[in-house]
This record gives sequence, structure tokens and C-alpha cells, in this order.
Amino acid sequence: MKPLVLCAIVGGAIAAAVACGGAGGGTLDCAKMCEKDKECATASKPYDDATCQTECEQTKELVQGVFQEAIMTCLDKSCSEQSACLDEGAKDCEKPADFDDFVNSLCTKTVQCGIGGITLAQCTSLADGALSQSGGQTLVCLTDAAVSTLSTCLESVQCPTFQADYQKCVAAALGLDVTATGGSSSSHNDGGI
Repeated sequence: MKPLVLCAIVGGAIAAAVACGGAGGGTLDCAKMCEKDKECATASKPYDDATCQTECEQTKELVQGVFQEAIMTCLDKSCSEQSACLDEGAKDCEKPADFDDFVNSLCTKTVQCGIGGITLAQCTSLADGALSQSGGQTLVCLTDAAVSTLSTCLESVQCPTFQADYQKCVAAALGLDVTATGGSSSSHNDGGI
């Protein structure tokens, strides 16, 4: 059983940053990205310009410049091609120095808190699986600073309120609104990233 919190943290908090977005602050053009979001909006993922612009600006510093360039390139693709394009672009990212330590700490805390009744090996396997699936490849495109902040947030959570504590810290530290379902409030419609 895949614990919800693992999805929310590995597949949500991190992916939320990647959805809008070496170091960050690169070439991401929020106006163009939000134009594409508007084009790709659906009834289940409606477009909101203010939200798109705000979240894009907040997360510009969280993804590597090379991935921001990939995002801009992918905007020329159709809505249905966005996810695959971003996965391909993520291949040029350099995994943040502390990324493996973060995943290990996340899994250690998950096991300590008894979330999902899984072992450390099972959690690590789930995390590795998430990284190899569509959208997961983009997680390594975070900046070192973003991964450090996620790790710091992880240290501050208490077991009884693990998910809520982590979401609150990520929202305060990174400006990301991570929901309980593992997504963000971002309107970026790229196949789930």
C-alpha cells in the first residue's frame, strides 16, 4: 500500500515546484507558461491567471535553469505532449547533492511514524519507482536550496500530524500549496506534473 503522505511529499510537494519551473532563476517566462496553461485548461483543472502567475514566480527559484529552458521548449508541444516533453527535458538536470539523503530521511521518518505500515526498503523502492515514472524524472530538477528546504521541513514534523505539518512548512518556506491528494493548486496542465 502506497502511503498517502509519501505521494504528497515525493509526488506532490516536489512536483508542485517542478510544475512551474545548477540554480533556479533562469529562463522561465511565466506569461508564456500561463498562456499554455490557459490553452490546456480543462473542467477538472480550470485556469486561473492570478494563481498561475503567482505560483510560477514563487517557484522560479526552485528548479534548475536547464529545466526552465526545457519547460520553455515544451510549450511548443501540444497539451497531451507536455508530460513526455518535460520528462525528456529532465534528463539534462543534475540531481541535487542532497537529494538521496532527503529521500532516505523521508523514508526513515515515514517508517518511524508508522505511515502505511511499510519498511524502509519498501519506502525506498516506492520512492525509486516514483522517480522512474512519468513526471518523476523531473523531481531531480530541483535546486540544491529547494531540496535543503524540503529536508528542513521534514525535520520539523511530528508523527501524529506528519502530513499537515509538512504541507504547512512547505507552503510557508517555498510558497507551495500542496494538497492532501499529492498535487498543488497550480493550474499547470501537463499530465500530472
